[in-house]
Amino acid sequence: MIQFALGDLDGARISLTAAMTINPYFSPLDAPVAAATLAQLGTAP
Repeated sequence: MIQFALGDLDGARISLTAAMTINPYFSPLDAPVAAATLAQLGTAP
């Protein structure tokens, strides 16, 4: 999420994909936000 906030969209996509792959339920509050952000980023060009 820090990478996303800083505008590093490729880095954010990579990090969020890794985090959600490891444990998509890591936090009841933050996991849905991470999933939504990843969906917003879409797939790499």
